[in-house]
Amino acid sequence: MNENKPLLQEVEETFPFLENQKNNKKEFKKGKLSKEQIGTIIISILVLLFAYRTFQPFYIGFKYYNEGHPSKETTTTDNKKNLKEVEKDSIIVTKTYNKIDVTNKNVLNNLFNTIYATNEVKKETMSLTDKLSIVLKYLGVNCDNLDKEVSSEEIKNTSLLIFNEDLSTVERPTLSCLESDNFVIKGIKKAEADDNYLYIYEYFGYVVKSDETYNIYTNSLANESLTSYNVTENFTNTDSLKEYKWTYKKSSDNNYYFVSVTPVIWLNKSFKLFK
Repeated sequence: MNENKPLLQEVEETFPFLENQKNNKKEFKKGKLSKEQIGTIIISILVLLFAYRTFQPFYIGFKYYNEGHPSKETTTTDNKKNLKEVEKDSIIVTKTYNKIDVTNKNVLNNLFNTIYATNEVKKETMSLTDKLSIVLKYLGVNCDNLDKEVSSEEIKNTSLLIFNEDLSTVERPTLSCLESDNFVIKGIKKAEADDNYLYIYEYFGYVVKSDETYNIYTNSLANESLTSYNVTENFTNTDSLKEYKWTYKKSSDNNYYFVSVTPVIWLNKSFKLFK
């Protein structure tokens, strides 16, 4: 009678390489390694050391740069974790957005370039003349009515409303107008708010006519082209326009006053970040 042999034994006899693996394991346990194995281990260690020495400085550099240069989004937001989207057509959003109107046609003291020609505009870096010109425009002073009289009380209340500052003692500037046949396409793209700030994202395009074509630019200097369209067409692709982020802070009376306006930097069509 034949003895029953274990199935594993039959498999091992059928595949000789298993026996070689057993022998390798035994040699490894005994501390014996082939020259090829030793060479592979040494090369692997050298590669790891090279990668470590090469990339460690970059990692440390980026780490400490980020620690020393927090993003502006973080520094200007006290409670970013409470950030939520706000209906762009809501009264609070439209009312706040319309406080500063610096369209290029019939603009007082060239305010259009003040807002849309530089990389970023902050309340604390704006001149008193520009601030007061914005206040006067809000009160109805325009190119058709440059000499309209407004009281110091009206200036005080409006400047507090827009800038949270009292500009009633600032000397009224000599107003002038910049007239142009060019025009602006702009509007509210979306709005967000946290506990202390309101953020309004604006689409913007400066349109300059050239023969039968309207050329659209990202800023008032018309030095960065976006797109163009025929004068007989109506432009509707607002998603292709430049985006600006307007930041407002909530005051003690729940009014939102101007803090800054910042252009959004486009790295490519699918990714963007804030300057």
